[in-house]
Amino acid sequence: MSGMDVNVVGSNLDVGGNVKVALTNDPVYAGSVRMFSENDPGTVTGTPYIKSPETSPDYRLRVGVDSVWDDENFNYVAQNFNKHSYLSNTLTMTWAGGFLNTNGSGVTTTATGCQFRTYRHFPLQGAGGVYCEMAMALSNNPVTNWTLDFGLFLPAAASTSVPVDGVYFRVNSTGVFGVVNNNGTESTTAVFTFTPAINTVYKYSITITDGEVEFWINDVLYGTKAKPVAAGSVMYAGSNPFAIRHHHTGVTSAVISAKFGNYAIGMADMDNVRLWASNKAGMGLSSVQYPSGGTAGQTANNANSTVPATATLSNTAAGYATLGGKFLFAAVAGAETDYALFAFLNTVPTTGITGHNLVIRGVWIDTFNAVVAVATTPTVMEWSLAVGSTAVTLATTDTAVARLPKRTALGVQSFLVGALAGAQGPRIDVNLDAPQTVEPGTYCHIILRMPYGTATATELFRGQVGINAYWE
Repeated sequence: MSGMDVNVVGSNLDVGGNVKVALTNDPVYAGSVRMFSENDPGTVTGTPYIKSPETSPDYRLRVGVDSVWDDENFNYVAQNFNKHSYLSNTLTMTWAGGFLNTNGSGVTTTATGCQFRTYRHFPLQGAGGVYCEMAMALSNNPVTNWTLDFGLFLPAAASTSVPVDGVYFRVNSTGVFGVVNNNGTESTTAVFTFTPAINTVYKYSITITDGEVEFWINDVLYGTKAKPVAAGSVMYAGSNPFAIRHHHTGVTSAVISAKFGNYAIGMADMDNVRLWASNKAGMGLSSVQYPSGGTAGQTANNANSTVPATATLSNTAAGYATLGGKFLFAAVAGAETDYALFAFLNTVPTTGITGHNLVIRGVWIDTFNAVVAVATTPTVMEWSLAVGSTAVTLATTDTAVARLPKRTALGVQSFLVGALAGAQGPRIDVNLDAPQTVEPGTYCHIILRMPYGTATATELFRGQVGINAYWE
């Protein structure tokens, strides 16, 4: 019998006209369904990209948890020396217009190039993976004698040489395709059926696991590449930095530049249970340095092999405009005056400078007597941390558009009469279980009050203030 036409009527239908079906509890007769997830419908590749979920022996569905390793927006106008290395071989990169531009000066000459990389490397660990996402646009259609590489790779010493190891997109006059470079040996996907429109930003994503690499553009899978059969991993080095390489193999037929708006690197499917502060520090957001768009260099007053400048103690002006560091000042007469020994302004944000909160988790202070002994009266130092003031002066009050510094007591140090040069006060070391936050455009103050003391020009107090903090 080739088929059966049955008219189901009466009590075999529910009120909506649907056929009633009784399911059995007998496993011998029970049916089953295999569950799969469609990651990509196969619009480009021609085959739907389907994966099955994983269930533990205890019948629990395995769920991956991602961790962000790095996240950068190129909305600033100069290289962040704290995070990134940049090499120019005639070609110059520029930071302008919300992009990192790989050929800012419009060079077309042969044997030229430039490359950019993070100092940090991103490892491929265990059964997890690595996500590398980049927002990029081309200023022109791909031209002859031009190559652009971008992804996770270890650059060669010169931008005119191919990368040493890694996984990346490559764009040249033939089109866009994926590359797996294992210790200098490249294997590539076929050229993708994708043509980028000029000055249109696309999201390029690479998913890297030990077994294969996936190349996505705007959340569409364009190609995959399996691990080389003779290799232990897709990346021989085990970890690589995020990098960009622009290279002219000959005179290019027209000017072209790649414009990168941002990148993000994440660990896939593995929760590494890192503290949030550790995560931020790993992204280059430790308070020892400024975040991207801010001042280059360190935040503390701690110059190489240099005696700190002698601070003028004031209630309305900063002794030092840094986030802690070394200090030096002459003994002053005892008074109930608060001095702004350190007053650090968290950079005022603009469209070209991303606002970051400064989260302070601890402060420590060491002080010692220098030059001559303490004379006449003991010296007592009361220390405080203050956050959130909209002005450097400690006399700032709360108004509709201003905010006074909110103080937290840190501790007291004292030096008895006769304390010789080199005498050290007790260390102050405060852990802030409830962290203090310095918002963009507000100040972090380290406040000193000396209720007892004798003004002595030759009696100097010296020390250092350390601040445990991160940007977010």
